[in-house]
This record gives sequence, structure tokens and C-alpha cells, in this order.
Amino acid sequence: MFPRSLPPFVLLGLLAACNAQEAPPAAGAMAPAAAAPLGEPARTLGTKLDWVFQDSRGDLWIASNGQGVYHCTDSSLRHITTKHGLCSDHVWKIEQDANGALWFTTPKGFCRLDERGFADLTPIIRNAPRVPVRPAPGDLYFAHEGGICQYNGRSFVNFTITPPDYRPEVNNASRPYSVYCWLQDRAGNVWFGTEQKGVCRFDGRSTTWFSEAGLSDAAVRCIFQDRAGHLWFGNNGAGLFRYDGHTLTNLTEARGLGNPAFLKEHRVADDPVSLARVWTLSDDAAGQLWVGTIDAGLWTLAGEELVQHTTAHGLPGNSIWMMAKAQGGGHWVITDGTAISRSDGRSFTPLRFR
Repeated sequence: MFPRSLPPFVLLGLLAACNAQEAPPAAGAMAPAAAAPLGEPARTLGTKLDWVFQDSRGDLWIASNGQGVYHCTDSSLRHITTKHGLCSDHVWKIEQDANGALWFTTPKGFCRLDERGFADLTPIIRNAPRVPVRPAPGDLYFAHEGGICQYNGRSFVNFTITPPDYRPEVNNASRPYSVYCWLQDRAGNVWFGTEQKGVCRFDGRSTTWFSEAGLSDAAVRCIFQDRAGHLWFGNNGAGLFRYDGHTLTNLTEARGLGNPAFLKEHRVADDPVSLARVWTLSDDAAGQLWVGTIDAGLWTLAGEELVQHTTAHGLPGNSIWMMAKAQGGGHWVITDGTAISRSDGRSFTPLRFR
């Protein structure tokens, strides 16, 4: 785990090979294995990296803003773009369904990758029937202009979380109910983080909205449930929120770590000591909460002890774009949109390729 005090991180000179095979694949959830390698050989990653995902085989899939996807196995790095069937070279998110297929969310729609190759499922998702939804473990959810589509591994169903009388403004690009992230909790509820309306909890029958304490002041970019069952929301402007099942608390405001210039003036105003712009959340084996900010490094919360970690303490960059748990322990961390490292909680090992 991260030290409770502030001794520097040690950025290891050891370089992580492109090998993530520490854990066996989950039963019934094999990653797609094409007859021939997909994409073109590559030696390095591009820039503007948005997402990192480790599939059930242990392979890494790295999404970028405009440069496609990189697929990293224990023996190769390959670059995949629209030339190979990807819907768009700008990929926001990568997920895996219960059947082992990979899903890529892009500005142009949704594509699936399985042993047969890529398939554009956008028309099916957007035109899926609207019938009662029953959330279940393993479901995926795809947000689009017409609502939210649930996929249970077999069929697609559409539903909405917006009020019945809501109509988007024709000449206004802002979409306050746009979904930025989602999470299914251990009780089966699905939580959706929105652009300007806070967080919506959906139990399959009704919705409950959480917008107090400033949660609706800016976009909710990430949702996480800790081992105690508490829900954590990362807001890009209002900061870090905790919901314990009864009370919604803005920890950023309580600790005096806000960034009023960014939140009120709606302009980029990075603050190196704020906890206002939270983009990614996770935890470690010791139960510490990891909070990645886009402008102020990585924060850890253990009980009531909140500690900031920056490049001064060995962090590769102060802009944390995304964190994802790594098989075998630790995290994959994207910093500054240009580099990926693996952290064991004490040090960072840059990802390198053979």
C-alpha cells in the first residue's frame, strides 16, 4: 500500500515487459482469439491515451483519442484502427462481456470484437426494444442519444432515466442527462453519472437522483464501490463524494480542497493542491481509496488520512487519466495521456515493449 506518510515513491529502473499473464482467464469468459493477429505490429504507444483494460486472458487493450487501439500480449504490441474494422479511431471505453467479447465505445457508436472479428452493433443498440429491464450481474450498459441500452450477453433492451417531460434544447449542445459512467453495485442497482444532473440510481423499476452537496455542478466522471459498500463519486469540478447509504458527503469541500476558479468560471484552471477534478477511482489490497485527479496527482484515503502524491514523490505525471486494477495485484495508471505504468502501491514501473 502507499505509505501513510510522504516518503518519495521510487520509480523503478526495471521496465515492465508487455506481459500480464499472472492470472488464469475466468471460466466462460475467454477473450477473443482471432485466427490471425489483428492490426499492425508496433513498437511504441501513441499519445492521447484514454483507457487501459486487461482482459480475461491477461492481454492489455489501450484506447486512444484519435489513434485507435493498442493490443499488448506477452509477445507483441499491435496497433488497431478503422482499417481493421474499428468503428472510430477515437475510443472512449473498452469492456468485456460475459461471453468474452470485447466492446469499444466510440463517438461514432459501439463495436464488438470476438473470434469472428469486429462488428458494428450501433444500429442494434440504438433501435433495441423498450421493455422492462431487470439488472443482473455481468450486464453491460451503453449510453446513446435515445437512452441507455442494457446488454445481458444475449439480448439488448433500451430504457431511459430522464424525466418523461424532458426535451433537449435544439440549439444547445449541452445534454445535462448525458451518461459519463456507470457501475452496478453489489445489491444489483445500477448507478449512472451524468453531465449536469449528478448521479442516478436505477433498480430496474424506478430511479433515485443524487444532486445535493454540489454533485450536479459538473460532470460525474467515475463511480466506485468500496469493500464496505460505500459509493464514491468523482466529479470534474466539485471533487470527491461519498454515499454511505444514508448521507451524501462532499469530502473535497469538507477538506477545503476545492477549485472555485474552475467550477464557477468554467475555464481550465489547474490547481496543483486541489481535490476538485476527480477523473478515476479505485482501491488497493489494504482498502485504501485511490483518487486520480486530472491536475493534482494521485490522492490516497485511508480512514480519515488523506495524502497527496505527485511527481515530487515519484509519480510519473500529475495528470491521472485513468486507473485500472491489474491482474496479480496493483494498478495500471495512465499519466498525462502519454504513458502507462504499473504501480504496486510503493513504486511505478513504466510499461515497455519487447
